[in-house]
Amino acid sequence: MRKFLFTHLFFLFFSNLLFCQDFFEGMKRNELKLKYKSRILRTSIEKIDSFKVIFLDSRYTLEQILRQKLYTSIQLNQPKNQLISYDGTIFDLPDNMNPNDLTIKVVELIGDMYFGQFELKNIYK
Repeated sequence: MRKFLFTHLFFLFFSNLLFCQDFFEGMKRNELKLKYKSRILRTSIEKIDSFKVIFLDSRYTLEQILRQKLYTSIQLNQPKNQLISYDGTIFDLPDNMNPNDLTIKVVELIGDMYFGQFELKNIYK
């Protein structure tokens, strides 16, 4: 029994550790009746620290803009850059972009979405 418990705890710990390193959950919009409660940015960028620089002339980092203001989770180390919207639509984004340019592209794309146009107003509040 002890061996069974130890094995499960071991796998749980390391699977959690690996998952946490690649997936950074954004805030959720629980009032929406759509497939997802947050968007997902899949990116080939490897480290979340790359998103810790200030976004344009705001007082927020790229990570804060995406995760807190635009309800977008960040999934690192993916084969290509994609944005998945609330309804599950996948938007392909250019590969080999730096985090700043990628965030600008995502903000522009979200700004063209129905809910996104209202969320963009939260960036400068």
